[in-house]
Amino acid sequence: HPNPVYSAELSHCNLSERSCEALSSVLSSQSSSLRELDLSDNDLQDSGVKLLSVGLKSSHCTLETIRYGEDV
Repeated sequence: HPNPVYSAELSHCNLSERSCEALSSVLSSQSSSLRELDLSDNDLQDSGVKLLSVGLKSSHCTLETIRYGEDV
């Protein structure tokens, strides 16, 4: 088995709707071990947020912390 990923730092990555769809798929995956996700300073748009919310609502989602927006 590969080493699990617990944290993803994706700030300033110019994430697209397609990126959000892929992230949603990871979050809802039965094998997901992601606990922390940083999406700061990405312009995700409503469509991207809606796609992410599908993964976040999944019973397999293990995420504990999500960061979005600028750190103040």
